[in-house]
Amino acid sequence: MTADQGMNEQEQQQKQQRQQQESSEPGNLPSSSFVSCSQAELLEALDSGLVASSWDGIYIYSPMCGTCKLAEQMLTIVAAAMSELRLAKLNVQSAREAAERLRIQSVPCLLLWSREAEQVVQESDIQYVYAFHSVTYLYERLKGGRADD
Repeated sequence: MTADQGMNEQEQQQKQQRQQQESSEPGNLPSSSFVSCSQAELLEALDSGLVASSWDGIYIYSPMCGTCKLAEQMLTIVAAAMSELRLAKLNVQSAREAAERLRIQSVPCLLLWSREAEQVVQESDIQYVYAFHSVTYLYERLKGGRADD
């Protein structure tokens, strides 16, 4: 028996109302802007050079990082404006091997590569964004696919 099955009709309606209210409040943006990415998928894409065919960028975060939560909200706003954007989200705590291989210095981190590039991306082609500045800054970086700081 699930928790929803154990609720009476009134409790279920109240739960749905709370969920609708929470999702409509500012700051509660959907995480559906991000596609899934596991450490194994990332490492396989790096080994094959096909990281660009899977994602336009990878957002690396820690769930305990307050700045990461703000950065994720900023990226969600950008992703809403760029419907074709494929951003992956990867928890650094469950991807230590990938973080070491990519030499991630801190979180939040956004990995980018040229979106006009051929399908094969070498690790040396990856750009690292550590300072997220503003939504406009991120939009411009993602629009161009480069992180020229």
